[in-house]
Amino acid sequence: MDTEQSLRYILYEHCYYYIEQLVWDVINDSEQDPEYSAVTASNLIKAYITVRNSLEDQSVPLDVIPFLKQRFGLSEDEISKFERIRIKESEYYIGEIF
Repeated sequence: MDTEQSLRYILYEHCYYYIEQLVWDVINDSEQDPEYSAVTASNLIKAYITVRNSLEDQSVPLDVIPFLKQRFGLSEDEISKFERIRIKESEYYIGEIF
C-alpha cells in the first residue's frame, strides 16, 4: 500500500464518516453546555475538501454550507442551526479557525 492509497483510505473510509458524525453531534448537542465543536467540524470539512481536491487533482470549489447540504443532506434549518452554533462558538474558540 503506497502513501496516496493510504491517504485515500483514511480520508474516504474514516474521516468522512467521523466528520459527518461530528456535524450531527453538534446539531443535536446542548446549546447551553455544548460538548461538540462546530468550529472543529467546519475546520475538518475545509481540510477534507482541500486534501480530497489534492488527491483527485482537481479544484472543486465546495465550501462548508454546500458540503453540508450536498454530502450530508442537511435541511436549511439544520444548516442554519449549525452556522449559528459555529458563529457563537468562534467568539471564544481557542485555536486556529480556517
